[in-house]
Formats: sequence, structure tokens, C-alpha cells
Amino acid sequence: MDDYETLLGVPSHLAAAGVRLEGTDEARRTQALPLARQPKTGDHLRFIFRARLLRGSELTFGFGRAMAEATHEKSSPSFQLSLLADGTLAYRVNDKPSTILDLTHTTGEWQHYGLDYVVGADLVLVTVGRHQLTVPTQPGAINRVILTADKGNSAGEFDGLRGAVVIEPGMRVLPVFGSIRWTRSDLPFIAPGPKAGVSGAGFSAVAAHLYHVGGFIPIGDETTDAGRRTSRFAYQYEPARKAWTRLPDLPARREYGVSASSATTLYFAGGARQQPKPYTPAADLWALDLTRDDPAWRALPSLTVPRTHLAFELLGDHLIAAGGNEYDFAAKGYGPTTIRDTVEVLDLNALSAGWKRVAPMPPPSRGWTAAVAARGKLFLFGGLTFQSTGPERSGTKKTRLRETLVLDLESNRWTSRTPPPCAVSGWRAALYRDRYAILIGGTLDTGTPPAYRWNAQPLVYDTITDTWYRLDASATPPGGVYNDPGVAVVGSTLFVAGGEAIAAHYNTLLTGEIVPHWGDPPPPGSTAR
Repeated sequence: MDDYETLLGVPSHLAAAGVRLEGTDEARRTQALPLARQPKTGDHLRFIFRARLLRGSELTFGFGRAMAEATHEKSSPSFQLSLLADGTLAYRVNDKPSTILDLTHTTGEWQHYGLDYVVGADLVLVTVGRHQLTVPTQPGAINRVILTADKGNSAGEFDGLRGAVVIEPGMRVLPVFGSIRWTRSDLPFIAPGPKAGVSGAGFSAVAAHLYHVGGFIPIGDETTDAGRRTSRFAYQYEPARKAWTRLPDLPARREYGVSASSATTLYFAGGARQQPKPYTPAADLWALDLTRDDPAWRALPSLTVPRTHLAFELLGDHLIAAGGNEYDFAAKGYGPTTIRDTVEVLDLNALSAGWKRVAPMPPPSRGWTAAVAARGKLFLFGGLTFQSTGPERSGTKKTRLRETLVLDLESNRWTSRTPPPCAVSGWRAALYRDRYAILIGGTLDTGTPPAYRWNAQPLVYDTITDTWYRLDASATPPGGVYNDPGVAVVGSTLFVAGGEAIAAHYNTLLTGEIVPHWGDPPPPGSTAR
């Protein structure tokens, strides 16, 4: 938080001593703390604090705006999080009745809290200790924090109050590419989180349509199958009509697999199944011919290495699969012996030859990368690797990678390009205007709760000039909870489907209008098409 733009100007005596509020029998006690500036639409706000209810009915942290009345200024919270006397937590939007959350506190004990809100969005991300969930709100102006102890002799304390506009220091110094204007809808075939939702699905664009395939559904689908938490669904989305159409199911359930597409065909590779146990990675490759009136999945040659969390792109007439994790139950699933550097290519005009190995990734092996194919090359960004910290996997260290790697298939050589500003894993990318990789979601190194590090800032990489950009006031609502999402571009619109957060998944479809600062056409001197 200290590296972000500070908004909550807590006086020094309150920052040191905290804030204690005591209501009376007849009146509540309120303290308003103004923000340093009026946040703008698209700003990612984060408020973190510790709080405890000492006695009485309710202690509340809220944010909202000041409303001028005839003789004084009144603070009007648009969102409130309340600690209640019975040990439950609740939230309130404007003047609506409170809604009880499936989270608790203990009267008299300190607890860490966090609220993330992207200004203009209709969701707030609530963090309580290590638990996290999203709740609805109504968009509105914000210029202050409002602390309240209810009447009836309620009393409570706040400590460590901080508020900021969240943007990582390394991203803040990047030039601005433009902005994204987000709207949100739901995936109608997936129940809402936190116990449902979906992540790790294939998500691709073909012409003016999107395709969502497979994925992990924590609560499971509508069946009673033992493997129901691994999706078999395949759906087509037509943005112009906002209409979803169910396609033939995958031949088998798959989660954390990947998809790619040509002008006529959708491909799905890898992934894993949960049932029958043990958890097992897959090497299957399936294709769906989208030109047929009755499309059906057909099997193509399998990968040489079964794996999840791999990069998968179409380069001309060649499918390419890079990295990933070959889950091994005996090795506890993820570790130095399961992470892969394997890169293999399938010539779609010579299927009988099967997959051929090409130059492996430069060390270390990795998965959870973002990837795009552009101008005959594969671009890989970031990712996750595992390193042993003791004998026989007595300890394993996760390391996020800050690298940009490029594979030229013609020369079969990897080269390094300018790295991203931060080390991120679990993000996804899509290509815009055949040139710009737009990267969404993922996680950075995690701090002490609730100062977790989800990546809410979309980034742009120019595959021609090797330049990184940021998008201004374009944070993914409700605050960057998109690990292993689906990401695709149709024209000038970016789509983000599902995603994983802390103990939660989402069934959201974010639709983002890409607004480059240089407008249309590309900037002078550009060689973009």
C-alpha cells in the first residue's frame, strides 16, 4: 500500500492511536474521513484496516460521498461493511436493508479487513482475514470514508486505516496506451460464485463469435456425476445479440485445458479430469468444425506430454503447445518434477506425422503463462515455476517469472524481449489489431493479508516495437480477482470470462471497449496493419 497513490488522509494522531467510536443510548457516533482526491471512473480503490466491535449492536466501515444540505454537510455511505453483535458480518448498499455474509468476527478481537472497488462497477470485493468474496453495490461517487458506532451504546475501534488507488509501481511508469470501458454480465450456464463460478476454461474467438469450453466449476454442474466439478460444456456466444448457444459437449470432462482457433475450427487440448481419482492430466486434442450445421468433436493426434496450464496457439497451419504442468499425485501435484519445458508443434496439413518436439523453453520450466501468436512467432509472458528447497520435496518454492520469451518457429530459436513490469502468473492474453497483446488478470507475489496482490491492471505489449504500455483507469472490476480467466478479442472489444480468486470463482463475462489514445488508425510511423 505504501507504494500506491495514498487517498485516505488519516490524521497522524489517528494513524498512531487508531479510531475509537462510542454511540449513546439515543444516537450513533460517526466520523467521516475525506479522501485526498475524488477518484475517477475505472480507478481501483483499496481500503484496508483492522477493526473490532467492543460492545453493542453494530460497528460499520463505509465509503461514499458528502451531500450538501441546507445548513450542513452530510456524509452518505454508498457501501457499508458491518460487524454485528451476534458475530456475523453484513453489508448494506445505500439505504437498503443489511445482507448477512457467510463470514464471522469475534467481539473484542481484532480482525483484518479489506475492500476493493473499481469506481463505476457494481461489485465490491470484500476480504476478511484470508477469506474473500464479492458482493453487489450501486455505482456512485466516492470522496470519503465513514466510520460509525451504532446507537444503543455500541463501541468499537479501527486501526491501520489506509486507502489508495492501486497500481503497481512498475506499471505506473509505463506509457499509457489508452483505456478500457468495462461492463459486466453473467455466464448463464454457470451458477454465480463464490461456491460456483468457473476458471481454467478454453476461451477463443472465431470471426464475430466467442467459444467457452470446459473448465473447473467448484460447485459442479447440473448432473449427479462423480466428476461434475469438471465441466464438459461447450458454448458459443454472439456478442451482437448477446446470445449463448450450447454446442456439443466435449468428448470428456476437462479443466485447466486450453483452446485455439482458426477461421473455421475450434481446437481444445490438454487439461485434466478429477474422476475417477487420482487427478489425472490429459493429452487429448479435439477439433470442432464450425462450418458444419451439425458440428461434432473429432479426435486429432494427442500431445506427447499430458498437462494443464500450458500455452496453446495457432501459428499459420501449426498448433503449438508450450510448457505447463504434468500433475503427479505421487509428487503432490505441483513441483520441480512436474513443471514442464516441453514445446511441441502439430502441422495441421500433416496430421499423420503427429506432434513434433521443437526447442524447449529456456530454463526454468514454466506454466501459467500468457501467450499470443503474432507474425509467425509465439510470445510468452511471465508464468510460474517450482523449485525444490530440500530433499525429496520436503519444501517447494513457487516463483513467478518476469520474462518475455519469443519462439521463432522458422529458426527454432527462443529469444528474450523486454520483460513485463511485474512477475505475474495465471494471466491470459489476446491479440488486438494483429499486433498488441492485451494481458489480463493473474497474481503477483502475495503480501500479508489483506494486502494480497491480485493483478487488476490490464497491460499491453507491442509485438513490433517491444514496448510495454498500461491502460489508464481500466482496472478489472471488482478489483483484479481473475486468475486463470478466459480472454479473447473481437474487433475492438475485449472479453474476460470467469476466473478464480481467494476461495471463490466467478461466472462473470466482462466486456471491455478498447479505446486507444491514438485513436483509429494507428499512430504515425506505425507499421501495424
